[in-house]
Amino acid sequence: MTEVDAGTDAPEREHRDGSADLGNRIRAGRTRRGLSLRALAERVDLSVGLLSNIERGATSPSIAALTRIAEALDQPVSALLAPAELRSLVPRGTGVKVSPPDGSWTSEILTPQTFSRYNILRATVPPRRVNEVDLDGAGAEGSLIAERGTIIAWIGGTATPVGPGDCLSFSPPALARLENPGDNPAVFLLVVSRSTI
Repeated sequence: MTEVDAGTDAPEREHRDGSADLGNRIRAGRTRRGLSLRALAERVDLSVGLLSNIERGATSPSIAALTRIAEALDQPVSALLAPAELRSLVPRGTGVKVSPPDGSWTSEILTPQTFSRYNILRATVPPRRVNEVDLDGAGAEGSLIAERGTIIAWIGGTATPVGPGDCLSFSPPALARLENPGDNPAVFLLVVSRSTI
């Protein structure tokens, strides 16, 4: 904890403000997972009092404690340290651009890079185009939501048409091929776990 000069409490307040942001993110992660303060404290080998102080911003965790907390909350340490405003918005057109090596379709990752569980991509497939999809994971799960046009999604050898507003969710075997049978570009959202992109 920051030492306080006898005449002012400003250094203490500054420390508490920076720690409060981290503490709020830890508390939010804990409550999202339905964990009590005691349950998380036990998982990360901290006292309930110390964890409470961390969540309130009264003290900062050690690097080792922060790492254990992040693991227990199934989040990267960077997600706990990043300011909330940097984790919540990717302005239109500023996401990471990804496309297959042949450049046959274009997509943009819409989720902030600090998200750990999934990615959301907006992709455009040109007219009358068939594209192989490489999701890199044998256990890939996700959903495909058509925004404009119709996409034929091939999963395990079965073709499923997905029209505007439709949502197709899939689990292993993963999505293998996308086809745009129309005369106009097809636009869709693809939600998949981060490790598969």
